[in-house]
Amino acid sequence: MHFEALPTKRLPAQFTANNEFKLLDLILSNDIIDAEDEGGKGSLVQKIKTAALNERSAPELLEYKEELVDQIKQSLRSQKQRINGPFTEFQFEEKLFTSFQQMEIDRISYLLRSYLRSRIVKIEKHHSKFVSDETYHQRLSPSEQKFAQSYTDLIKSHYRESFLQSLPDRVNSGEEDAMTARINLDEYVICRVLERIGQIELDDQTDEFAELNENDVVLIRYRPIQHLLVEGKVELL
Repeated sequence: MHFEALPTKRLPAQFTANNEFKLLDLILSNDIIDAEDEGGKGSLVQKIKTAALNERSAPELLEYKEELVDQIKQSLRSQKQRINGPFTEFQFEEKLFTSFQQMEIDRISYLLRSYLRSRIVKIEKHHSKFVSDETYHQRLSPSEQKFAQSYTDLIKSHYRESFLQSLPDRVNSGEEDAMTARINLDEYVICRVLERIGQIELDDQTDEFAELNENDVVLIRYRPIQHLLVEGKVELL
């Protein structure tokens, strides 16, 4: 009985064992997104991932990470320019690298969009509060401030034309703000403790305390750990 050998697809001749190391060097030398930023303390990827999780889980709007967002955008632009550039004599290796790099770009872009989308959702939900309250207004980026103002004007105009104009002035005064969702700082969140904190007061009226140690994962009200999140001692999940 005769068996015919199945055809096999060979790798290009230039992809030798030695060039495997060149491919690895190529990938490592261009992986600037995962490199630590100038301030250290982890990669840009880890920082935007943490920022996205914190923003999604926190009941209030957090401070806008302007520097981090700018660094991520710049890194993405640099990576896109690099993978769209001309190939050299190591064409196969570079094409393989670009496929890896494109997946990384898509991953980082998703995290960045997730972070910004979470903020937009909160602006739409609490638009009136963010426009009138200076503390929250300062947490918005310039483009978010414009969006919050235009969204608030649009909602107010819609309410007036829909039904408020038919109500007496003494009734509809303040009704627009009353229909905006309120921020509940006593909402329960899940957080991971990043360093030993010790005891924190949970309620100043009942004298309840909780012990927080490094790597603890706890279900807790947001208000008692609000300042710890700002200080970077806990992260939300």
